[in-house]
Amino acid sequence: MDAQIGGLRKEMKAEIGGLRQEFRTEIGGLRKEMKAEIGGLRQDIGSLRERVVRVETLLVGEESRTES
Repeated sequence: MDAQIGGLRKEMKAEIGGLRQEFRTEIGGLRKEMKAEIGGLRQDIGSLRERVVRVETLLVGEESRTES
């Protein structure tokens, strides 16, 4: 009976170890995906900021023309 319990404990430990490894691998992959996504979003924000500056510049130029 003790031998069976010991065997089951070893199996459980092995199973838990495998699950932990799978979990770590999955988390690692998700972190990489998140970093890539965040990097892409930062680029998008940078592009939008550039566009806003261009539009503001155009608007200021139009205001100057209308005032003249």
